Formats: sequence, C-alpha cells, structure tokens
Amino acid sequence: RQLFEQGTRADPSHAPTWQAWALMELKRSPNAALRILEQGLQKVYDPPGQASLYCLQGGAYARLGNLAQAEAAFEQAFRLAPREPRNHYFYALQVLEPQKRLPEAIAHYQRALQLNPRPQDRQKIEQALRRLTPRLPKS
Repeated sequence: RQLFEQGTRADPSHAPTWQAWALMELKRSPNAALRILEQGLQKVYDPPGQASLYCLQGGAYARLGNLAQAEAAFEQAFRLAPREPRNHYFYALQVLEPQKRLPEAIAHYQRALQLNPRPQDRQKIEQALRRLTPRLPKS
C-alpha cells in the first residue's frame, strides 16, 4: 500500500497505478477499492485511463450488489472508450450475467470480439459465448 501511495503521489495521472492499487484492495474490500478509484478519477485526465478506472469501479459496485451504480460506471467507461473490448466483456460478465440478462450479455461479448481484443481476452470472451449460447431461451 505504501508503494501505491508513493506511486500515485509521484504520478497522480497514471491510471495503471490507480487500477493496480484498486485491484489489490478489491480482494479485501470493494469499498476500499471504490475510495481509491474515486481518488484516481479526480486525477486521471486521459479518456482511456479514466475508462479503465470506471470499468473497475463498475465491477466493484457489482460485487457489492449495487447494480444501478455499476451500470452507471460502465456507461461512463463506454462513453470514454467505446472501442475498448474489455469494457464490454466485464460489463457482460459482472453486471448482465448475474442478472440473467443473457441476450444482452451475449451481445456485449459479441461486440467485444468485433473490437479485436488481445489474444488472451479473445479466449475468455469466446469461452463466455460458448458457455452462454446453449442457455439462450428459444425464440
């Protein structure tokens, strides 16, 4: 924690440092992660960096069961980085699937694939689609 504090003081606008710190805290306390993300969002000004923090914020809110705030955070991430595949992936995984909104989740996974994700992300997205597709209700 001291290293993250030093890192964010040294370069307060470096989104990956805020993100890594929040990810570490998320395992222990989603509320602590949310406090860190709020601080980071006040100091990170580049849209892709802000989007990554909003995406993580959405996941933290979802973990706490606050789906309205989770959706709002993901909406900000989509607004700031509409072509970021991970935003669609995590939104589908953390918000839509738990609510059994499977057609919407599948649409977001498909959108993530269309946006040419990194190879390791592509594999996760394809696995999610294979997992969900047989469960879709027949229309």
